[in-house]
Amino acid sequence: RVLRIPGRPPQEYLKRIIDEKRADPPLLKLFLRFYPDQAEACGLRLGENCFDAEYSSTAIEALVASGSPHAGRVLEAMYAPANDFIRSEIINAVGRLADPDTGFLASVARTGSHTLKKQALRILLGYPGVVETALNVFLPPPDPWARNNALLQENLGIIGELGLPVAAEHVRYLHRSIPVWNFPLRLQAQRTLEKLR
Repeated sequence: RVLRIPGRPPQEYLKRIIDEKRADPPLLKLFLRFYPDQAEACGLRLGENCFDAEYSSTAIEALVASGSPHAGRVLEAMYAPANDFIRSEIINAVGRLADPDTGFLASVARTGSHTLKKQALRILLGYPGVVETALNVFLPPPDPWARNNALLQENLGIIGELGLPVAAEHVRYLHRSIPVWNFPLRLQAQRTLEKLR
């Protein structure tokens, strides 16, 4: 096909991928091979079309299937403009890549909505090399003035919901470092530890 000949401007590929809704693994692989510098632009355009959930899902699956080393950059760029339904699919897709960006997953685990944090943490903990870092980010030290209580209570709740024994030592350490007067946070840490037994 003429469109697949190297040297065509990236707009022709993007028109076919996005405007004509023809995201397929070979075309995406070819586009990212010739135009790796356009990965973020492609992801932003795909993310802006997230109102078409069926096409967004197709594009996400095609990116994973393409096997391109740049697919992760497209997925990450899609994440910001997407809605939570598509974001959830993107997180799962990043976790299925041959070389997932654990930094991106850690960022979602730190700042995403409750459901997305939970999903990103579950995937992150499947990579033994990043477990320690992920839990340190997810359970930062308690603030002496209790300014991060809400965050820690939510994150402890997520660990309890997921039933992550690998996090037990971190929760124990956190529990010991919470001031006695910070009763709500100590109670949440205690409840989480009970769920991890």
